Amino acid sequence: MTTVNKPNFLYWIIAFIFGLLWNAYGVYLFIIDTFTDNEAMMSEYTEAQRTMMESVPSWLSVVYGIATIAALLAAIGMLMRKKWCVPLFGISLLAILLNFIYMWIALDSGEIMGLMMGYIMPLIVILIGMILYLYSKYALKKGWLH
Repeated sequence: MTTVNKPNFLYWIIAFIFGLLWNAYGVYLFIIDTFTDNEAMMSEYTEAQRTMMESVPSWLSVVYGIATIAALLAAIGMLMRKKWCVPLFGISLLAILLNFIYMWIALDSGEIMGLMMGYIMPLIVILIGMILYLYSKYALKKGWLH
């Protein structure tokens, strides 16, 4: 039997801001990217960027959805102090890594999209995914999750 302790203030900040808000925005972007006509957004891209975006395989959209939806569900679980948030954050992190590694290697997205959108933003997403996964493991160890 595990002892359930009260989490500190930092826990709630991480769970709400980096967990819920960040990942709700991620799901919003997934829905926009996947289910809307992005003609206006595509007009802002260069020809090479449009070609790359059009060559993204459909299975990668599934991975994108898994990354964002699993993370949002995990964040909700973290706010509810449920231990099942840990494996969901892990699944999300694996999907994030698969998504960006494929984009970097197979589609050369880093070079095509430029420094900010090609490297910095993906690294921020990876970093936040890692923080949420590792922090949820820490919270479980501290007895904050049940």
